[in-house]
Amino acid sequence: MNTVTLLLATFLTAASAASTAASPIKYIIVLMFENRSFDHFLGHLGLTDPRVNGLQNAPCIPEDPTSPSSPKACVNFNAIDGGPTDPLHDFDSITQQVFGFKKPMNETAPVTMNGFYANAAEVGKSFVLSAFNTSNLPVLSTLATEFALFDAWHVSIPTCTNPNREMAMSGTSNGYVVNTIPDVGFPQKTHFRFLEEHGFTWKIHYEDDSWMAPTFADLREPSRVARTQEMSYFFQDLAQGTLSNYTWLQPRMATSANGPSNWQHPDASVEAGEQLLSNVYAALRASQYWEESALIITFDEHGGFYDHADTPTVGIPSPDDIISPTNGFDFSRLGVRVPTVVVSPWVERNSVISEPKGSQLTTPTSHFEGTSTLATANRIFGIDANLTKRDAWTARFDNIFNTGKLRKDCPLTMPAVRPISQETLSREMLVPLNDHHFGSLNLLCYLSGSVHQVCSDYKNKDEQTVFVNSLGDKTADEEEWSLASEYPHLLPAAAMRLRQQHFEDCSKPMTTAWRASVLA
Repeated sequence: MNTVTLLLATFLTAASAASTAASPIKYIIVLMFENRSFDHFLGHLGLTDPRVNGLQNAPCIPEDPTSPSSPKACVNFNAIDGGPTDPLHDFDSITQQVFGFKKPMNETAPVTMNGFYANAAEVGKSFVLSAFNTSNLPVLSTLATEFALFDAWHVSIPTCTNPNREMAMSGTSNGYVVNTIPDVGFPQKTHFRFLEEHGFTWKIHYEDDSWMAPTFADLREPSRVARTQEMSYFFQDLAQGTLSNYTWLQPRMATSANGPSNWQHPDASVEAGEQLLSNVYAALRASQYWEESALIITFDEHGGFYDHADTPTVGIPSPDDIISPTNGFDFSRLGVRVPTVVVSPWVERNSVISEPKGSQLTTPTSHFEGTSTLATANRIFGIDANLTKRDAWTARFDNIFNTGKLRKDCPLTMPAVRPISQETLSREMLVPLNDHHFGSLNLLCYLSGSVHQVCSDYKNKDEQTVFVNSLGDKTADEEEWSLASEYPHLLPAAAMRLRQQHFEDCSKPMTTAWRASVLA
């Protein structure tokens, strides 16, 4: 037996042993927030705990990485609740952030992590280098020190939101590196269907807008639509003893009369997300499920915020060998680090989980990344199968629950979160919709067949064609033309007038109409 074969056999043996060990965890809850890097949110913990690879290791970076004499820009602790802008985090921007220049796709270059300042828009240069601390991020910071903090958890793909949520929910983005949502839905099998096929229960809970759930074709099936419910049902399941084995929580994505957006998107209230997290923790902690549960708090991607840790570029497998039709990306490198905290009474207090080791590895190059959550769930549930080559490769963390010690010192509640101010609430209600809002409305127009005021009337295709052509002929505003091209089921002139306070007025009735038609 040669060395490579022996090494592989060792990893497989360790993984097999870990997968057959009885786990105290029977219920897994995943709460995925939006667009924050590790250094931006939790890098401050490294200033008091040298085990954490945080901001004590963060150098100042050049304002212009291509100039040897460039002045430096440094991290600041002036992070604010509800930022002034949404930092750039598309594939090309992240490439510049990671390599220091807009590297051509097939050109090799060293990872430098010094292009964040140069890539940021002028209004957001200080913002992308800003960091929170315990006082303005009390809940997540407390959970990170009370339970298990991961400081080497990377984004699955170096790109924007939807492809990374696809990865976390299905093990692949099916070649997507942009936020586009096909009308027919993403075709791959979701982890939810996979769990169902292996005899485990699941639910998806959302606040006001179902967002990612109906983007998958197999989550549009009636029985699965019935398992996609509003957030209030999650708290009801905890209280009434009807919690599913695997629960996925989607925060609110727009501020309205129902409350502030709490997804922690860069232009949204961090405090509102902290309150949601506090509510989820308190309800779980008080429930009958506490001693058999794990709450995984993570983020879909870094949102353009600075992080100093190198992104992995070696030994990362494509999920399914699909080359992105958008830009030719082969899915052979990960994205920037994001905060991830795992909460359970079976986790040692103040654990810091860095690079994977031992039974956490499935190959010598495995890393913690977006598909680690579903791969770990599969191992805990005793499922000896994978969705894709990526989740077969990714690191697992089921071993952190096998301490044999059920803690009795876990806090009952979290520190108080400052109530969101009326000023912040009023400001957020007037923020224009972003691409996620437009994408969600566009999909709901398609699914519901709605003739809502923001939907194009597809009952008359000729009129729609004339409308789009007239935009081009009249040299319409670039943004309006872009909306007509990217979101063909939206009426751009109407959609552009919307602000966040109007989003649910449009999305909620269309969601209700679509669900009713599917479940009838």
